[in-house]
Amino acid sequence: MIDDKLAESISVYEVKAPVPSQSFRSICSQIEKVYQLLIDLLPETSIKKLFIQVDDKFKTRLKNRLLQLKVPRDGGPQYAEQMIFQDMTFYEKQLKNLPYLNGISTNFQDIWN
Repeated sequence: MIDDKLAESISVYEVKAPVPSQSFRSICSQIEKVYQLLIDLLPETSIKKLFIQVDDKFKTRLKNRLLQLKVPRDGGPQYAEQMIFQDMTFYEKQLKNLPYLNGISTNFQDIWN
């Protein structure tokens, strides 16, 4: 369910202003909605496991989208990398605002590999 929504939002992601992008705002909103639905149904460990998987899939989809857009880390316009970094920082802050998810590692180095 959430993977389909993430895929939909990432598929239209463009590296351009404004930052955070509408795609990242939508993704964070979707994650928060699912989180709020699950918080009363599942134990903390299950929620963390689920969102670790969601985060991994999200990063894979983002990596693929950046490849599709031909946005290399060091080869494209400087502003593109900065906007991506700002979008990723927004995503990270949004996850950390959710109590059970604040310990999830949001290392984005693997999207550039």
